[in-house]
Amino acid sequence: MWSSSSDAYDFSPSQASLTMLLLEAGLLILLILVVVHRVVRPLRVLSGKAESFGRNLYTAPLPEDGPTEVREAARAFNKMQERIRAGVGQHERILAAVAHDLRTPLTRIRLRVESMDPASPLRAKLLGDIDILGGIMANSAELTRGSARDEAAVRMDMNALLDSLVSDRQDMGQDVSLEGSCARPWTVRPNSFRRCLSNLLDNALRYSGSVLIQLREKDDILQIDVLDDGPGIPPDMLEQVFEPFFRLDEARSPHTGGSGLGLSIARSMACRNGGELSLHNRPEGGLCARLCLYRSAMETETL
Repeated sequence: MWSSSSDAYDFSPSQASLTMLLLEAGLLILLILVVVHRVVRPLRVLSGKAESFGRNLYTAPLPEDGPTEVREAARAFNKMQERIRAGVGQHERILAAVAHDLRTPLTRIRLRVESMDPASPLRAKLLGDIDILGGIMANSAELTRGSARDEAAVRMDMNALLDSLVSDRQDMGQDVSLEGSCARPWTVRPNSFRRCLSNLLDNALRYSGSVLIQLREKDDILQIDVLDDGPGIPPDMLEQVFEPFFRLDEARSPHTGGSGLGLSIARSMACRNGGELSLHNRPEGGLCARLCLYRSAMETETL
């Protein structure tokens, strides 16, 4: 006969069963976190690589691991990267070939012009045009040169590098000064990095009597501003001036020359150092050429 007592069935959990339940819940939560991390981590890597690829076309390919969907996404990204690099490389080779093939006929033209009467005003004008064409071809070859891409990246003391660059300019009688300092070394390709800054200085000095370089370091971003007090650039053309052979002399100075490739080369060299180059009109007048380097861009790629 069953007892009708209220304590016949005691459903209250014991201390041991509560502990076991909490332990199982903890293990389940830990397992979920591990699975989520395993799924999300490749997506974070893909997102970071896509952003890095926007600054540097020659980053290392993504590892094709993780869940099936993530592997397919990584594989598609790597194929896209290869196609874009192949297209850019083809255009570079075409431009380099054209610049190279023009050298021989241009040399013949120079020889024929030099044989003209030295007193002829036409001779001087033609030689001046030939020099301009020679400069365009030299800059075109520099823009497409693969050596900058193949140059090894090394850790550099930015303070020493910029001090040296400014001292060289001052020795040439140019009014260039430096403000700010950098606490840590940065990984750059020295030759292409110097060429980028040199082109920015040449561009600034062409339109201004003095140039100030400001150096700022914040977290994993190094900002280098090249400031001039020239006439600036119309706001709707601040991006257009980076296009090859584009010139805007009427907006800056009517007495300047150049082939229109200096800023294009500077941006190309900035990208090959994992950086970004932009132009901004200063509120007080003049132009700011801003070069931003990202520590992760050069330290994570395969050199």
